[in-house]
Amino acid sequence: SIFKHTIHVGLCVPKSCSEYSIVNYTSQYFQRNEFLLQHEIDIKMTLVESKIPAFNWSFFLNTGVVIILLAFLVILTLIAFAEIILRIHKRYRDQSQSGEGKKLPDDEFTTIEKAILCFDIRANLNLALSVEESKNFMPVIAGMRTIVCLWVTLFHVYYYSLFTIKNFPLVFAKLENFILQPVLQSVFYVDVFFVIRLMPVLFIVMVMSEVVFGLLDVYSPFRMDQFSGIYCRDTWWYNIFFINNFLDLKYMCNSWAWYLGCEMQYFTLFLLMLFIHTKYEKAGKIIFCLAAVIFAGIGFYCNLSLEYSFEIDRIYKTLEHLYVKPWVRINPYFGGAFMGWLHYKTKNNSNGGIKLSSIGRKIFWLCGLIIYLTTIYISYFKSAPNWLVSLIMSFGKLCFGLYTGSVILVCQQPTHANNLFARVMGSKIFLFLNKFCFSIYLVAPVIIYAAFGFRTESTLFSEMGSGIDFIAIIALSVGVAFVLVILVEIPFQKLSSRFIMKKR
Repeated sequence: SIFKHTIHVGLCVPKSCSEYSIVNYTSQYFQRNEFLLQHEIDIKMTLVESKIPAFNWSFFLNTGVVIILLAFLVILTLIAFAEIILRIHKRYRDQSQSGEGKKLPDDEFTTIEKAILCFDIRANLNLALSVEESKNFMPVIAGMRTIVCLWVTLFHVYYYSLFTIKNFPLVFAKLENFILQPVLQSVFYVDVFFVIRLMPVLFIVMVMSEVVFGLLDVYSPFRMDQFSGIYCRDTWWYNIFFINNFLDLKYMCNSWAWYLGCEMQYFTLFLLMLFIHTKYEKAGKIIFCLAAVIFAGIGFYCNLSLEYSFEIDRIYKTLEHLYVKPWVRINPYFGGAFMGWLHYKTKNNSNGGIKLSSIGRKIFWLCGLIIYLTTIYISYFKSAPNWLVSLIMSFGKLCFGLYTGSVILVCQQPTHANNLFARVMGSKIFLFLNKFCFSIYLVAPVIIYAAFGFRTESTLFSEMGSGIDFIAIIALSVGVAFVLVILVEIPFQKLSSRFIMKKR
């Protein structure tokens, strides 16, 4: 099978059986060709590894466990110090107002105190729970990003649980059905979600992956290896330098975090283009347009040469060469960058930005509905010619980025801000969940590995079961993400704002 390279055989034996005996008898069993599968498929089976799941307390000496415990100990200590500083200053302030103490200086806190106060748990909790719109934030993005985040997580429930699925061929057969095409097409919409965030959350998730991998390796009945997707001992530093997307998926630490490399590389590239545009406007525009066409052409060539199609097995075989590579994924970002530039140019003009007539608005949203339905069901047409699929996955994605950006831009105009789509996407629930999307995306696969890997037997796939698993994993992911946002993400965002990216 191209999806599984090993077959798991679970044996129920007395505790008195040693691992050596199990290995010896199983090897002889396979050599005699008595296993039913060997007769049905005519294959030669060799014992690769034996495993007796058992927990050992020495696990807590694992490097990952030590690091994550120390990290949270430091964070909790800083939270305690922040509370102490606030209480001391409150007491001095009360004494100063009553005339009993010294008058506090205008700059009330020292630099070190300001840094520690970034970990003020009460302030960070209020910030996390707040649903107020920030001045420069486009509310419609909150809904779009949240929906795509949950959409991708649904796909991850299917993908990252395969190592425990008993009837995994049925999963791929079901994904061929028309009704389940939207699940598969989350990989098309994933570019709508991406956003650059700070490194600390990724670092915590990498350590969490190491801890979960260590537990699964000794306690889970399923075989784990360095190609599992959460193995980080050898390639973690690729994530630190944002070059992990140049590795094959099987070698990546947190294989779902490939997009961080893409995001940082695109950010650097477009920042360079923006610098050129600022100094030499005409040259910047020419370079941008040429780069957009060239990269779309590269994407078309890569898809065409690898004979990419919407068939499940073909998608799987080309993951390493197409799905994670920056020169293939960049196309929608050119569309988004152009629409961002257009928004900047039109938001303060005398006409109040782009305006559409009543008929124009109806045509625009009708086109949007057609594009949406087309993109989520296009993968159903498995026999589409290779050149057409390649065109869709290259120049089509460039156009997709342009249209997605135009939807955001149109929803920002005063005449469109109150339409149904803008109101729903900018609702309070999405403004709230949007804060946790980055952390949800990162922690969900780790939770999926743990939720499925610690089961005592293989999981039998069904649509109902997958739906229940998805709801449970989302609930757990939101809970873990909430903790990470309060303890890690918000404090380090504050540190960055105050000491690195501070306004002059």
